[in-house]
Amino acid sequence: MTVSTRAVKVPFSPVPPIVPALACLYLMLNLSVETWIRFGIWMLLGAAIHFGHGHRPPPTPHPHEGPPSRKEWLSEAG
Repeated sequence: MTVSTRAVKVPFSPVPPIVPALACLYLMLNLSVETWIRFGIWMLLGAAIHFGHGHRPPPTPHPHEGPPSRKEWLSEAG
């Protein structure tokens, strides 16, 4: 499909995405170093949780064991 046969045309085509991106960049550049350090710490913490969570598979019951009965389940919850 060529540009002239597209069904939707965006006015001022490259400008709408570029202007907000430049505005965000301007705001980011005006943040303090302390804010960037806090951001970096939170990003590292989030990455550690993301990559550290769920690497081991959950323990599975033995093949001869079925799910607990309702009475067993209620007594454990109790």
